[in-house]
Amino acid sequence: EIKDKIATAAKIVLNVLLERASVICTTVSVATQASFNMTRRTHVVALEEAGRANDAETVGLFSHYWHASLRIISGAVNQLRPAAFGDEKQNPFSKLLTVSTIARIQAT
Repeated sequence: EIKDKIATAAKIVLNVLLERASVICTTVSVATQASFNMTRRTHVVALEEAGRANDAETVGLFSHYWHASLRIISGAVNQLRPAAFGDEKQNPFSKLLTVSTIARIQAT
């Protein structure tokens, strides 16, 4: 019972903090959760270390913040590439998952 009360209080405090914060830094996996991005109106979304993000991650992030006034992608194409796991026979598109959005943009 006390654990439930503490968890409820922590959620309330987190929501208040997120509503009032000027800047929030988080991971792509957290930023694309509906419970996170519904908390506030985002004006700017930045994807840092974009050399590690494939198209699915990049589009997934920006699609959650379609109303943002500014979208920033930064990173280097010569850093570690995105990783795709699994057998190519099971996923014929696995090679596409190892190309970052920023590397593909630079190549075009």
